[in-house]
Formats: sequence, structure tokens, C-alpha cells
Amino acid sequence: MLRRRNRLSSRQSQIVVGLAVLSGVLGALAGCHPTQTAGVDPVLTGLAAALVTWAGATSVWWVAGGAGAVIAVAQPASWQLWVALAVCIVMSGVGATRESAAVTRSLCAAAIAQLALRLDLRSPFGLSAALAAVTMGAIVLSGLRRRSAETRRTARIIGLGALAFSGLSLLLLVIAGLAARGNITKAVENATSGLRAMRAGNPEAASEDLAAGASALSGARSIVRSPLTWPAKLVPVLGQHVHSAERLVDAAQDTAQVVSRAIAGVDVKNVKVNAGVVDLTAIERLQLPLETTRDAVVALNLAVQSSRSGWLVDPLGSRLRSLSRETAKADLQARNAVEAARLAPALLGQGTKRVWLVLFTTPAEARGLGGFPGNWAEITTQNGRITITRSGTVISLINGGDNKDGRIVHAPKDYLDRYGKYGAGEDGAPMSRMFWNNITLSPDGPTVAEVAADLYLQSGGQQVDGVVVADPYALQAILTLTGPLTRAGTETTLTPTNIVPYLLIDQYRVYAGSTADRKDALQDVSNQAIQALLAKDLPSPVVIARAFGKPLASGHLMFWSLHPEDQAAIRALGISGTMPAPESDGFSYTLNNSGPNKLDTFASRSLTYEASVNERSGAVEATATITIKNTLTDPDTLPEDVSGNKRGAPKGSIRSLITAYSPLQVLSVEINGQRTAWSEETELGWRAYSGLITVPPGDEIVITIRLRGKVSVVGGYSWLTKPQPLSAPNNVRALVRFRHGKRSIRHSGPLEVTAHLTS
Repeated sequence: MLRRRNRLSSRQSQIVVGLAVLSGVLGALAGCHPTQTAGVDPVLTGLAAALVTWAGATSVWWVAGGAGAVIAVAQPASWQLWVALAVCIVMSGVGATRESAAVTRSLCAAAIAQLALRLDLRSPFGLSAALAAVTMGAIVLSGLRRRSAETRRTARIIGLGALAFSGLSLLLLVIAGLAARGNITKAVENATSGLRAMRAGNPEAASEDLAAGASALSGARSIVRSPLTWPAKLVPVLGQHVHSAERLVDAAQDTAQVVSRAIAGVDVKNVKVNAGVVDLTAIERLQLPLETTRDAVVALNLAVQSSRSGWLVDPLGSRLRSLSRETAKADLQARNAVEAARLAPALLGQGTKRVWLVLFTTPAEARGLGGFPGNWAEITTQNGRITITRSGTVISLINGGDNKDGRIVHAPKDYLDRYGKYGAGEDGAPMSRMFWNNITLSPDGPTVAEVAADLYLQSGGQQVDGVVVADPYALQAILTLTGPLTRAGTETTLTPTNIVPYLLIDQYRVYAGSTADRKDALQDVSNQAIQALLAKDLPSPVVIARAFGKPLASGHLMFWSLHPEDQAAIRALGISGTMPAPESDGFSYTLNNSGPNKLDTFASRSLTYEASVNERSGAVEATATITIKNTLTDPDTLPEDVSGNKRGAPKGSIRSLITAYSPLQVLSVEINGQRTAWSEETELGWRAYSGLITVPPGDEIVITIRLRGKVSVVGGYSWLTKPQPLSAPNNVRALVRFRHGKRSIRHSGPLEVTAHLTS
């Protein structure tokens, strides 16, 4: 078949060569890293851009036009869209006139090359590179087909030579990989097991495994840096593998050895907790080894993370992904260990006395922070010794103090604006006496702690240094350390298995009709659990941390100190129950029981958040769907004070004030398809939208909230949610799509910790 030849005049050839040189310079500055080899990448991308520009002078018009159309569809930025569309229009004109227009074709090819080299499509991985290769390759092949036989012969020789060089490089790399495979596999396995041993509190095993990993990396190092791998550094994708392996064996070998030595110096077994006394001197001695370990683990994590690349194929890619997950976890744990070791002596009253108010709450009657505060205790720490000094039911605080009806809530304005109508007092008025029942309405731990400490002083207590909020899941953690406890005068034995259902449901049946006896029993259980904890010689701090880890992470156990010097560390440890303000987008919701009853144990919750985001402007359109199901089917099995309500709803109904938190403006709220109106306020840096809901036994409601607005995207879009710590986890499905860049944020499953999701 005859091919049309585009003959270039001498003048056109000179111009095309000049354009190719200019395009090559711009291509070298595109910032692409096909090999990650310094000096090589700019040369390769520059040559590629120059070749496309030169060959494009004789390319078929519809090839360049089609390439422009592809980039116009895929482009992530507006200027690229307009340039790509301009190429489509110009090349369509060239095709219509059937003129040579070599310079015009070359200009359009240069534009395609620059656009292709600057594509930034992050999902799916490799799409930018694939589109660049296809569009640029199509122009080159099309252009060469219309050049002279001699030119095509020369191009064929060069192409075959490049292909042969790539094949030889791949063969040599495979040989090197096979030689180093055993050492790298052993190194990754040893490092992974060592980091897991470190997180499990076994420093001896961790040190041994990490030392073995460092030794294996040393063996791999000589192979990875041998002449066998040098040619591969010049080949796209192959160079990525070589450099990843080099970074891993170079940095990880040294840091793994440092971590091994540092961990060997961390012996937490010396920290004793005997009969309510913590050895503060032993904690102080741990601080330097922990800091050394943290620095080494941070360096190891950076080394592993920097060695990762989406271009890596298995098995190296999968092994690095597994190792990177372990180093990230170890990094966080090492940082937290240092913060905890610094913080613990102060919280435990080193050189002074600290007084703590402990609020025992129950999520059976939900409050924004978690649950209703039914009991309390006052705990004193001094030089590591922990003692219970006072305790009682919340009734004693309601009736405590010299001025029961004149107590003033000192709190941030948004707290008083939101909760003044629920008893906190509005416009400087005293709080209602019963507001102690509602003190945990706010979802923010530090705010509740500040209010509780102030009101405790006004309710017959003394000035406290901090506040602890604990629910049945925290008491469950205590029993995993102390063993079962039997209530005096009863045959009730509480274990880690049954204490939560007992406190959430069973105790209401046991003490049906006797609220006073039930409250006394709750006080006895909480006091007995703490006394047992303080009376025993406890296992190592690692075991203690493991027992309390989940309640602390999920908000069932919260700490807040009123001393500013403690607060940054407490926030860093994630144990404060803080409701963070959104940096970008976010959505959370809380239930505040308004029965009043004790049925929130039966509330099954789920949230679906779907959003479309313009990541350039920050414009967001979203739909949040909240489903609340009442899993109680037979309310007659529970006493009236548990399953009844004062709102005229059917017995067994969950009756709640639900509040949705978002930085966006609500457009509409529907409950089971029926439009309803919710109030709008502000709290903690969020817009707070509230309304009352009723869920009869065995039924469910679906709340659909449509939102719109703009959020900050200065540091990139992110989505924040803080689940309310109730008895059942909150199931969350988040799907955020971006209008540019083909990226998304996805999450699906139970969520019990504050989550900050990014793309």
C-alpha cells in the first residue's frame, strides 16, 4: 500500500529541528522520573519530547488530534484542557486542507509532548505514564511511517538497539535479583518480625531479629550495587527497582542495626506497678533509651517509605508494602512511648500531689461524649502512689456544695449557646441542679473535663488537676488485669466477658424497681474494680498498655489534664477524646438520649458519606445518610425506667437528639423520605445541625442530609470523622470523588477511632 510522504523543505526542516530542540529542553524540565537516576531522567524525557516534535512534522493529522482529545478528557488542570482542545481544532483544520503544514504539525506534536509529560493522574497508578507513552508513541510511529526509507531504516536500527539494551539490562537485573533474593527476603522477614516483637513488648526478640535483618541487608548490598545493576539504571521502570533496592539496603541496613542496639537498652520489665505504687525512677531511666529507639525507628520508617515505588512488581513490591506497614506502626508506637514516658511522672504526682476526678459513664444512655455520668471517684496520685480518696453517685454532686442553685458553668461560648437550654444556664444564669446528668453532652473531652472540674469544686469537691472519663469497656480492661470480682453480699461474679453486658443491660433487670440499690451497686462495682487494680502487683507496662489500648483509642477511656504543659502530649497520644475542628471537609454525628431511658445499647448505627469535590476551588456537594436501627424487639423484658420514656413514644423507643457536624451548609434533611427542619448552631469549629428522632422497637430510620459548600484545600482535601463511643461500633462508608485527577477516597467498615482520610 502506498503511503503519503510529507516532504519537508530545507527551511521547514531547520524550523522543525529548532522546535525539537526547544521541546527537548522543556521536556527535560518536566520533572518526570522514569528511572529515578539523577541526570538520566531529564535526558530521556528531553529526547522523548524532541523526538515527538521532530516526528510530528510528518505525522497523520488525526493522530495528533486524537492525542489531544485523549489528554483533553484525562487532563487534571484547566490550562491543559484548553491547549489540548486547541491542538484538536488546529489539526482538524490541517486535515481539512490536506496541506503539508509541517511546522504546524510539529508545533502541535510539541504541545502534546509537553502536556503528556506533565500529566498528573494519581489513580489508577501508572495511568499518566501509560497515556504519555501511548500518545507520544503514536505520533512518533505515525510520523516515521511518512519519512524516507533511509530515515525509517535508521530509526529501526536505533529502536532495535534500545530494545536490545533494555533486554540485556533486564536479564542482568534478573540475575542480580536472583542472587540477592534470599538476603532481601530474609531481611524483610526478620525486620518485620523484629518490629512486631518490639510492638509486643519483647525487646530481646526484637533486637535479635532486627540485627539478623541488618546482617542480611549487608549481604544484599554488595549485589544490589554491583555492575550487574548499572545498565538497568538507564531503563525506565527497571531503574525504579534498582534505586528502591539501593535505598532499602543502604538506609535500612544502618538504621535496622541502630534500632536493634537501641531496643536492647529498653527494658520495661524494670517498671514495676506494685499495690498501687508505680516506680517513677524506673520510668525516668527509660526515657533516654526510648528516645534513642524512637529516633532510630523514625529513620528506619523513612528509609523504607522512601524505597517504595508504585512501579515495583512482586515479590519486592508486596514485601516492601508489608514492611512499610510494620515500620509505620512501629514509628507511631515509638513516638507514643516517648510521650507516655515523659508524661507519666507528672500525671502520677512526681514531687507533688495530683488530684483526679473520675467520671464513670454508661453508653446505655447516650451523651455526645459517650454516656451518662452515673458515678464518680476522686483519685490522688503522689510520687507514684495511687489512692481513692472519695467516691459517690452523681446524685451526691447534684446535691453537693454550699450553693446548689447558684452554680455557674464557666465554659466556651459555643458550649453555653448549645447546652444552656439543656441546663447549663443561658446568658450568665446559674445551671439547673440536674445539669450534672448532662455534663457530657458535648463530644469534646477537654471541654467536658474543664466544665466538670469547675463544677466539682462548686459541688463540694476540691480543686482537681485533671479528669478521667471511663465507661464499662474501661472497667472490662481493668478486669483483664485483676481477674474476676465478686460483689460482696451477692453471688454475682463479674469477668471481662460479662461485665459489659451486666453494666449495660443485666443490672437493670437485677435491680428492677430499685434505682437507689442499682446506683449503689454501680458505685460498688467501679470502686471494687479500681481497688482490685490498686491492690495487686500488675504485669509489665506492655501488658497494661495492651489491656487499655483499645478503650483509650476508641474513646471509652479518656484523660485530660488541666495543666497546660501536659496537654500537648495527651493530645499526641490520642487519649483526650478531643473533637478536632475540620482542616478541610468532614462529617460526624452524635446521639444524646432524650427519653430519658437506657436503650442506646440497642442502637445500631451506620453512616454513608458520598461527596463530589472540586479540588481546585474546594467546592463540595455531599450526601450523608445515617441509619439508626432499634435492635430491641421485646421491650416488655426490661423494666419501665429502662425501656419507657416521658415523650409519649411507644415503649422501647429510642428517643434522641441527633446532631450532625459538618463544615458545609445543609440544603435539606429527610427522615424516611419526609423532609424535616433541623436547627443550626456552631460548636468546636463545626456547623452543628440538630433534630429529634424516635425509633420504635424493631424499627429503623434513614436520615438523608444533603450538603454543599466550600472547604480549604490548601494542604489538599481531607475528610475527618470522630465516631461516638457507644456500645456498638459505627459502620462508616465514605466515597469521595474528585472532579479532576480521577482520584477518590474510599473507606468501608466499622470505625471506632477518629479518622483523617486523604487521597
